[in-house]
Amino acid sequence: MTSITDNGELKFADAADSRYTMFNSSGYGSSLYMADYFINLFKARQDPRLFTFAAQTTGAKEAGKPLTDYTGYNGGNPTSPYSDNAALITAKNISKVNDRFYKDATNEPSSVLSYSELEFILAEGAVRGWISGSAKTHYDNAIKASFSFYQTYVKNPGQYFSGFDVNQYLATPLVVFNDAAPLETRLEKIMTQKYMTMFHQGQWTSYYDYLRTGYPNYPLQAGVTAPFRFRYPQAEYNYNSNNLKAALATQYGGNDNIRSKPWWLQ
Repeated sequence: MTSITDNGELKFADAADSRYTMFNSSGYGSSLYMADYFINLFKARQDPRLFTFAAQTTGAKEAGKPLTDYTGYNGGNPTSPYSDNAALITAKNISKVNDRFYKDATNEPSSVLSYSELEFILAEGAVRGWISGSAKTHYDNAIKASFSFYQTYVKNPGQYFSGFDVNQYLATPLVVFNDAAPLETRLEKIMTQKYMTMFHQGQWTSYYDYLRTGYPNYPLQAGVTAPFRFRYPQAEYNYNSNNLKAALATQYGGNDNIRSKPWWLQ
């Protein structure tokens, strides 16, 4: 892979069984809100990809704020009681997902493996000493590819990216990559930016990266650890119980628990 034209991706068409996954999903458009943790990553970095992912708060729309005003976006705390986030809805101060995801039948393609993701993988490999070369080069390539992807495929990209300079973005304090920085600093930069590119892309990739590396540092309720695995489905209990019990005994001390660590995290 050398550019986004080499992405392994599924493109959508406005035809039966070929439309965007969330197209015409009433529940998706009416009852899901953005997390503050995710939104704040973009606001802190003045990253205009935010405008393609999230909708302005109702209050910002009513105030007539420009689409590219970062103060017009806010998320809820996923670890807080529902009542706290309901209060944000009442105050008109929480963002939904951008309505293009459920109103447009042909949004950007869904990547199985993108050039951007590949470059982040190579950046991590270089940081860990698995491959030679500059992690910074791969990291910068990955971010540039992500912006190129959205500037290419999102409808009317000028409304989101007008005046944006990716090279200036790469030089900002929270984004700039230093090959001489401590290992953990470099890993955090790579994994955070990789996570930021994965909205509606890569399915569970970012979460598995988090389980592997601890980055980005997802918010969790006090005293609660992150789930490490899915439980076996009921069909396995119904039709394959002997082998299921043997697998649980071998790997998880007999407990089919979401917080039991699989072998690859031991």
